[in-house]
Amino acid sequence: MILDPVNFAVAQNSKRRREKQKLSMDELSRLSGVSKSMLAQIERGDGNPTLSSLWKIANGMRVPFDALTARPKPDYQIIR
Repeated sequence: MILDPVNFAVAQNSKRRREKQKLSMDELSRLSGVSKSMLAQIERGDGNPTLSSLWKIANGMRVPFDALTARPKPDYQIIR
């Protein structure tokens, strides 16, 4: 399955941020008010999370909203 670029960015960013903060899905669910099953779907890139869900997750992790939606910068750049 090919993920939409935005869903892919959200999936990577949310999982990376959660793991960096050493939060389990249960803990993040409690902090954000977003169900554990929805968090799992988001981290897999399944479905389309609502802006409201992403806002709750960002607030639960205490990160800016765009920390979840920003596309990751490449590790390198090819200059010709």
